[in-house]
Amino acid sequence: MTDPFSSARDAFVKQEHVNGRLLLISPLSSGERESTLPNSQGKGYTFIETDTVVLDGNVDDMIDEVPMILEGFQYSGQAITAQLLPAVRKGGMVLGRLGQKPSATKSFGPAWVLMEPTDADKAVARKYLADEAARKASATPVDPFGNPAVEATA
Repeated sequence: MTDPFSSARDAFVKQEHVNGRLLLISPLSSGERESTLPNSQGKGYTFIETDTVVLDGNVDDMIDEVPMILEGFQYSGQAITAQLLPAVRKGGMVLGRLGQKPSATKSFGPAWVLMEPTDADKAVARKYLADEAARKASATPVDPFGNPAVEATA
């Protein structure tokens, strides 16, 4: 029997959960934190806060639908933050498949990186963006006071 009580620490989507998936990332901001890792000697690291759309992959415990929007999703790691920082400064979106490559430093594990999207990946992202634009264009206006939508009369 599985334990129905998950710890709060395990209850959120992490980079590991989207490894290998096609991601459409809208970077929002960047910041610095002090590392809590052993032997970090108080060194800081950069993180990027984003809205990330998971565009493919299997549905599982953490990604329960595709596409799925992860609001406020954070990336950390020198390689991936270097890829996302220009989009933080300029605005815009970044498309890529999350992966890992060996670290240049043997004392660290593999580095998180965004792999270059293929033409097929770009087609998936374009379709998602077109579907979202069409959905927003056809959405019925909602009255902020909870009243039913009123048709305009001539």
